[in-house]
Amino acid sequence: MREMLRGIPPAAVFLLFLSSGGPAAADIVHLKNGNRVEGEVQPGSKPGTIKVTVDRGHELEIEERDVREIERKKAPAKEFDERFGSLARDDVEGVLALAAWARERKLRSKEEQAYRRVLEIDPNDPVARKELGFAVFKNRWVKEGDLRAKHGLIQFRGDWMTPEEKERRLFEEVSKEIADLLRGADSENSYIREYSVQKLLQYRDPRAKTVLLGFLADPRETVRIVSASAFAALAESSANVPSKGSGADAKKKKGAATPSPPSIEPSPDGAARAFLDRILKEESPSVRAALPDAVRKLRSRPFFDLALGTMVQSENPLHRDRAAEGILAVLRKAWVGELIDSLATRPPGVGPREGGNPAVRSLLEKVFGVDLGYEIPAWKQWWTRNQARFRDD
Repeated sequence: MREMLRGIPPAAVFLLFLSSGGPAAADIVHLKNGNRVEGEVQPGSKPGTIKVTVDRGHELEIEERDVREIERKKAPAKEFDERFGSLARDDVEGVLALAAWARERKLRSKEEQAYRRVLEIDPNDPVARKELGFAVFKNRWVKEGDLRAKHGLIQFRGDWMTPEEKERRLFEEVSKEIADLLRGADSENSYIREYSVQKLLQYRDPRAKTVLLGFLADPRETVRIVSASAFAALAESSANVPSKGSGADAKKKKGAATPSPPSIEPSPDGAARAFLDRILKEESPSVRAALPDAVRKLRSRPFFDLALGTMVQSENPLHRDRAAEGILAVLRKAWVGELIDSLATRPPGVGPREGGNPAVRSLLEKVFGVDLGYEIPAWKQWWTRNQARFRDD
């Protein structure tokens, strides 16, 4: 951008510019109307004008007759050199103050020069070390770039650590917060109880899954209910979020060495086992009433497999019935054929009078409202004819 300001000072002012030995940084042009322009002053494009380069390279052309005076300023780099040379060799405070002055004027190389002088005086000065890219690691100063490249460390809340250590700290924080909220969920104060439950149901940190699973066997009835519900809500929200890492934007740059983050979630099998174990052992009617809804939100194939295995193999008839309750909550149309095939199994303790697995037969009757006994072909034919009537919720 180039603008023309009419009126420039006498020719003597312009001659003063020519005799100054060339352009100087941060000169101040005082105009007769009281305004002023600060920038680099040079000859203008026309006789009787001067050009002032201001912020971001914008150029102003001013007529000499409008200028009252040009105030010469030293170039910041030159002023730095003069001030730097006048400082005593052991004046740490003075050098640090000069480094701050250089930073304000965007003189990065001069700023680094000052900090290097500080380290010559005091090799452990924390300000100079930090500004020159050093960090403390194992009680010694190490370049931050080396901590990343050679040690695979990351910076977290002011400390350098491995990704695993960062994850451990975050997990500890989540564990404490979840424990506090669950304590509040069991409070006698209705306001604290309502607040804690809502916070838990809205929790979205995937680390909470592992923590919540650990509370499924808590002796407090309310805690077991809320833990199951909060885990299910978190699992359901996670299932609705598109997975990261797909598409062209997710491809790693060639040569980039990015360490894999530690696992922060329980495996699907681990979660399924924890919920099935709770279903098999739970005696509280209130908790048992809450578990199916939680399991339903998991939509877990591993849970179906484990529960079906219990129905087929368990010697405990109560466990077989409880496993059937779990399957009732998660059953999908795609899995019905496997359930029908399991009719042929006879669990331990079931006498030869039964033609197959009574728990499976009872479950099929409850789901579809018909009883075709242990006749697997009849069940499959019925399912082929009627499956269009059913849908997965």
